[in-house]
Parts: sequence; structure tokens; C-alpha cells
Amino acid sequence: MSGTPPAEPEGTDPGVVPSSPVLEFSSRTAFVGLCAFVLTLTLYANASLLVTDRDTLRFFPPYIAGYDANANRHLGAEYMNIARALAAGRGFADPFFVESGPTAWMPPLYPALLTGLLIATGSETGVVCAVLFAKGGVLVATGMLIFWAARRFARRLRPEFALVAYALWITAHFDWFFQITHDIWLLMGLVDILLIGAWRLLEAPELRRAFLGWGALGGVTALASPVLGAAWGAATLFLAQRRRAWALAAAACAIAAALVFPWVLRNHAVFGEWILVKSNLAYDLYQANYVSQSGVYDEPFLLRHPVWTTMRAPNSVYRTQGEGAFLARYRVLLVEAFEKDPAAVVRGAATRALAATLVYTPYRPRVEGEHPPWRTLLHPFAFLGLVLLVALRRSRLEPQLGVVVILYGVVLAPYVLAAFYLRYLLPLTPVLMLLAFAGADALAANRDAPARS
Repeated sequence: MSGTPPAEPEGTDPGVVPSSPVLEFSSRTAFVGLCAFVLTLTLYANASLLVTDRDTLRFFPPYIAGYDANANRHLGAEYMNIARALAAGRGFADPFFVESGPTAWMPPLYPALLTGLLIATGSETGVVCAVLFAKGGVLVATGMLIFWAARRFARRLRPEFALVAYALWITAHFDWFFQITHDIWLLMGLVDILLIGAWRLLEAPELRRAFLGWGALGGVTALASPVLGAAWGAATLFLAQRRRAWALAAAACAIAAALVFPWVLRNHAVFGEWILVKSNLAYDLYQANYVSQSGVYDEPFLLRHPVWTTMRAPNSVYRTQGEGAFLARYRVLLVEAFEKDPAAVVRGAATRALAATLVYTPYRPRVEGEHPPWRTLLHPFAFLGLVLLVALRRSRLEPQLGVVVILYGVVLAPYVLAAFYLRYLLPLTPVLMLLAFAGADALAANRDAPARS
């Protein structure tokens, strides 16, 4: 054999894997498979509710006799408590199971959605069913987005690898994706929309309408999560630079600000101070850096949080003086603690950076163990993929992947600086899967490169 590589079929791009009807899934096959997979795991998770013999619970994750991990009536705890207050006419209030007055502890979008569902369905069971249905839809849509993006951006690897990685990821985190109804599904859906919207703006021939829609998305995103709102802002700067559309980007920011401003005005009217989206930054900074031993939240620590003892402490500051006085006290505590030990913030940030990228930190250590194998194995793949991608592609990085990198960095940075646990990472699932896949694909393409020289 001469060692000369075979000629490429005419009209193909040597940087893209040629498609094969035998080896490559169609979008329809991927969609049907995802629907079946998500539906099966959803039914499996909720079948535990039918169990009458508690020993039988050993057949459901986390496979402990007598322990039912199904928390699908959770509905985000604070989120649902506020929704109950709204539906009862008490306003945006009472996040911790007792009537404690007005709050800005949580962003307003999810409580508003839950309130609408509560009124529409007439029962919390109806809300649970609606959220489970919506969550299933988001899980399927996220898988399809990952598959579509991997198929488009791959140079050597098959997009099915990304789909398999996604299936492993949501199975490894079965409790968060199938056994609890927190805000992960909503925020992950917004991350999906941010990716799609940014990618469309990179290619849209008509920018005016696209940027107006992008501005509305920015307002909605910020009302769901201030961190996602910041990521939207960073993506907006990137898009404005790529499309040379600074005036349209400014208009998009104005639209986003107009959507958020009524909530800011409400907070000022209620608390007498300017609160952008949520109020508890100083509290989290103090708890994560000066109370938590590890700097990373877990379930045992959160259950001891002062706010979660509120319902058992009728004389607490939160109940007797309200959220404003409670948070003012923690601002003072934070300043005093920082003056005594400013390095604690640096130490905490370093620990949280590792937990967010490379070292899996269990949320329920007694149930999961210190090093659950699948979670520990999969956890660093996204960060390692980012390192490979930057090292091997550098200036050849597509702007679409640039958006993925921006979302990853901007979303994680505040959590590294302030407070972190796994729930804050999981909404980034589409970003994590695409970074892991793109890094592996860049490595595979780099290994093949000498054969094409």
C-alpha cells in the first residue's frame, strides 16, 4: 500500500464526517428514542408512589429499602410557597412555609408560572402533573438540540456519541431530572432557547426583528435567573460584535430592561432599596464563605440554613421583622467577617471552582456516598472538553461554539464567587454536553490531521 489517503468524494468537506444512512441516526429516530427514554424514566421514577411495602423502595434510586427519593411534589419549595401566597391573595410573599411577609428571595418568573398552573388546574396535584409534562418536553428538546448541534459541528465524531453522553448524564443525575420538580427544567429550557436564539442571530439575514425578539428573551431570562440574565448580556455583546449591530443590541438591552424594571420598582416600593432580581446575595456570600466548612452547599447544610429554620422559630428576625431586616443583618455580618478574613472568599471560590468543573461534590453524601462512580466520572468532561477545544481549535472556533463557551463561563462565574451546589450546574446540561463532545471531536480531528497532510 502506498500510504496515500483515499481521495475525498467530490463535493465533500474534508473537515466533516460524511453521512451514512446505516450508521447515522435520523432526526426522527433520535426524537422517538428520546421520547421513549424520557417517558420510561419518568414512569419509573413515579412508580415509587404506588409502592405500599416500603421495602420495595430498594428497587428505585437510590436503591435503599424504606427510602423514597421521589420529591416531585417539591415544586421548588420557596417557589411553590410564594405561588401559594400569590394564589391566596397575599402577594409575592412567604417563601419558607410560614406567613413572613413580602419577599424578593426568589426570581419572579417560576412562582408566577406555578401560580398560573395552580389557578388553572385547581390543585397542587394538577401543578405537579403539568410540571412533569413540561419537564419531559424540555428533556426531549434538550436532547434534540444536542444531537442537532453535534451533527452540525462535528468534524470526526458521530453525533450519536453526544446523544449517548446526554442519556448517561441525565440517568446519572436521575434524582435531579426525574425525582424532583425544582427549577432545573425551566432554566435548562431557557438555556436551550438562548443557544438557539444566539445561533439564529449569527446567521439571520434580517437583524432588526431578530434582535427585538432577542431583547424580549433577555427580559424573560433575567426574571427567571439573574445569572442567566448576565449570560444573555454577555452573549448580546458577542453577537453585536460579530454582526456589527451595536445599535440593535442596545435596543435589545432596552427591551430587556423594560421587562425587568417593573419588578425592580416593586422591590423598591416594598423594601426601600434597589433589588435587581433577587435579594439574597449578601446572605449567600456569608453562608458559603464563613459558615459552610467546604464552601459548597449540600443538603445537610441547607437544612440547617437560618431561613429553613424560620418555620420552627417564631421569634426569628425573618418572621418578626421581615426579609429586609434579616438581609440587612447579613450584610453587616458579611462586612465584619470579610474584614477579619478576606482570604476566606478566595479559598471558598477555589473550592467552588473545582466543584463546578472537575471534582464532583455530592449533594446528599449519606445517600450518594463521597464518590458516586458515574457522577464522579462524568463531572469533569465538559471542562476537559473546553480545554481541548481551546487548545486544539483556538482561532478556528466557530462563533456558534463561541456562544457555548460564553454561556459556560458567565453562568458558572457568579456561582464560583458566591455560592455553588449541583443544582446550579445542571441547567447548563446542553452546554456541558456540547463542550464535552466538541472537545472530544477536536481531539479526534487533531489525531487524524497528520494522515491528511
